[in-house]
Amino acid sequence: MTVWNSCLLLFWMSGISTSKHHYHARVTIGNQGMSRVTFPNADAGLMKFVSKNGSQIIWMARNNMLYSINVKQEDKPKPLGYKISLLTEGSDENPLFYCGHVNEKTRCCNLNSSYMPSDCFPFSDYKLEIDQPSLLVGEMLFFALSKKGLYKKNVKNPNDNIWPQSPQADLKYLKLVPGRGQHKDKFYSFAQKYNNKGEYEEWVPLVYQSCTNDRGGNKNLLENSWTSMISARMECGKDFTKLIDVSSVETDHDTKIYALFRNYWNMSAVCVYNMTEISDTFTSSDFNSINVSVNPRPGTCAKDSTQLSNELLKVMKKCPEIKKPVKPEKRPLVFRHRRYTHLQVDQVQNSIILLLALESGGVDKVLKNPLEEPVSTIAEYQPLPQGSNITGLFLHTSEKRLFVSSQSELVQMNLTQCEVYGDKCTQCLLSKDPYCQWNGTHCSAATRIQVQDSDVCGELVSVLELSKATIKEGTVHCHYNMHNTNLSSADSPVASHSRTVTFIPASSKHFLLCPMMSKYASYHWIHKNEQKECVFSDQSCMFLIDSMNETYEGFYSCESKEGKYQSSIVQYELRMSRNSGVSLVLIPYFSLSLTALHFLL
Repeated sequence: MTVWNSCLLLFWMSGISTSKHHYHARVTIGNQGMSRVTFPNADAGLMKFVSKNGSQIIWMARNNMLYSINVKQEDKPKPLGYKISLLTEGSDENPLFYCGHVNEKTRCCNLNSSYMPSDCFPFSDYKLEIDQPSLLVGEMLFFALSKKGLYKKNVKNPNDNIWPQSPQADLKYLKLVPGRGQHKDKFYSFAQKYNNKGEYEEWVPLVYQSCTNDRGGNKNLLENSWTSMISARMECGKDFTKLIDVSSVETDHDTKIYALFRNYWNMSAVCVYNMTEISDTFTSSDFNSINVSVNPRPGTCAKDSTQLSNELLKVMKKCPEIKKPVKPEKRPLVFRHRRYTHLQVDQVQNSIILLLALESGGVDKVLKNPLEEPVSTIAEYQPLPQGSNITGLFLHTSEKRLFVSSQSELVQMNLTQCEVYGDKCTQCLLSKDPYCQWNGTHCSAATRIQVQDSDVCGELVSVLELSKATIKEGTVHCHYNMHNTNLSSADSPVASHSRTVTFIPASSKHFLLCPMMSKYASYHWIHKNEQKECVFSDQSCMFLIDSMNETYEGFYSCESKEGKYQSSIVQYELRMSRNSGVSLVLIPYFSLSLTALHFLL
């Protein structure tokens, strides 16, 4: 096999194209620096995570077993011996509330600050499901059951229970969120309704408002059933109707709801909602398809719902829906070529970080900056093998750790591992990662609130000019090793003091390689002061020589530009061999073969 044929093979394996697609992540990081735990019984499936604000302990349920994880210590999860069927954040000083099986009987308990069960009581009313959402507000436990609906149980009063009017087989609950401020007497349920209309499927995203003190109606109407539940459709652009996941972030004065949607063409989008505006929609908008003239208004929280009038209860029995849809704050954040399955959100300074799980087993870190449009995908991680099904995603916000689970693995990602962006100041700043900052010597985790700009990298502004001057003098030359895309300072063109000339036989085929660290940068070659375009592969900018002659002799520099930063990535000097016995090939056949094997693997 000739070097040229090996080059063509490399093209095919790398997915050559003549244009770049900027919908990709800026950099691909892989799985370096991640810790992982493998569990037996790969068929156990979903993992559920819970952690109370300020706690260093994460509680994880898997295969109905409860584990604890200390995020400060990278130890394996510790099993606690409980068989869990419900897991939610505790109230008051209790970090956790759970229900589990003991001697084939179900009981529910608080886990107190000493991590001991307390205030336990039997629970035999329903068969709980660990993968369904739940919420504890004071003494009121709210939980969903698949194909049945939403329930309430007073953990102090066994006679205070609420259940759905009828089974809701077409409804899937995704998240329960407590109200705040003037709406703290309510909670909100985000759900996906499915309608099968024969030739096509219809998905309807809904948000429900209910009162935490709802006790049901009287003995004649809606006894032990919801008397305060009203609903509204959620709008996310024109076509995004399938609700996939929901995450919430508390701000100083409100709660933001981040909802992940998908459309008919499997494109993904994230819409952001304001909880105050959602509440205002429920309290001020007209109802759909029913003429409501009763007092109080349907959905108003009563001191004692058992005393509500039959006229109002008849209206509530029809499950009233608000006519006006709940709209997002701004246009959807659309990801045209990404299929996301899970969403976690973090607020860092004035920016929002979206962590989105891919169907392929990867995780995208996306920056939503209020001063910039559109959003930018900072990095793509690959915590799990390609094609793995991510079953859970959980962010510990204070420690900036992301936990990713599959059926058999749990991976912990350090989101402040900033050295992955490179060891140069410009590389650090161009990452736009709010978790990172340049500390004067390297890219490190941000330790204080500050905005960094080009002044931080003032000493590197003239990198391109210095590189060009060096090329003209003919004193610097640098080779790119295909097995190492992280060029150290010793490998950089400016730091090197060796001169290497590559001799190419006349009329032979040849190619030059330039690593593309960032998919957001533009790349080109400079030869004899003329700009030459790249042939792009997934990770390289290439320059092809079909037949070596004197016009191809001279210095070559691969240059990149991203924003206002320019730099010379790699440089070569080529000369045509006048002696057929001399042939110093830039990339040996053996090295190229190993590289091809590396790509295949």
